[in-house]
Amino acid sequence: MNVCLFGGERAADTVASLERIIRAVIPEESFRAYRKIHDLAARLRDPRQKTEIAVLVAADAQDLQEFILLRELSDAVRIVLVLGAGEAEMIKQGHRLLPRFLTYADADLAMVGAVLEKLTKPAPQVGAEGVDELEEWTCGPGPRAVPLRMIRNKEEKQQC
Repeated sequence: MNVCLFGGERAADTVASLERIIRAVIPEESFRAYRKIHDLAARLRDPRQKTEIAVLVAADAQDLQEFILLRELSDAVRIVLVLGAGEAEMIKQGHRLLPRFLTYADADLAMVGAVLEKLTKPAPQVGAEGVDELEEWTCGPGPRAVPLRMIRNKEEKQQC
């Protein structure tokens, strides 16, 4: 599972904290941190270095706009977004990236580690202990809004 972290100079403190948290969860060989947007763009363009999860720190609207411009390079990448401010416009723009998790730099960043642990766990498979079948359901518009719901047994399915 390849994970990369990006945050510019304006977010140096947040990036340093996140780097410590991520290194505790992700193996060293699967993690890279970037400080320059062109280095991140080169990583996302390189098909040999498949990035599966990107933790992006946007200190301000300018950083966020740069991420939005890179979105086409990272279509298959799951994004964890950390915003420097909780302004309504930044939140709205942040959702254009379709993040799996969105938080703020002044929040408990340990949650990012917990989210990464969940994202790196393999999905449950039919036949796994206690899972009779997986039922697909849609919770909103768009192709990305299709989570899987585990059905533990036949009785639970009848209750749905």
